[in-house]
Amino acid sequence: MIVCLNAIVADTDEQAYYLASTQAQVMVSITRGKMQPVQPPTDDLKGLLTPREFEMAQQRLNQSLIGSEETVKQKLEAFIEVYGEIDELMAISYVYDQNAQLESYKKLKNIIDTHFTDNK
Repeated sequence: MIVCLNAIVADTDEQAYYLASTQAQVMVSITRGKMQPVQPPTDDLKGLLTPREFEMAQQRLNQSLIGSEETVKQKLEAFIEVYGEIDELMAISYVYDQNAQLESYKKLKNIIDTHFTDNK
């Protein structure tokens, strides 16, 4: 099975969700029909969105692979438990800082290489 998931991995869950606030803003701009440039992360996502938009963004983020390496590993294990083995994982992320985005992809690769490949 080929799967495409939103994924943002950072040193801590808090840092990952902070970075993911950019992704939430992208999702909301699509919903509003007003695409805008990728916005920097924010500590006040709730203040930028309507209550309905914030709830929608939270639901989408909770369905994504967002968190520390341990958290994302657990979320990926739970996904596999429900949907079955993954042959290929395509990850998408909207992270404002390119270095943080590259680091996130490296951390995701490490999770997969360490816990989900036959080359353990």
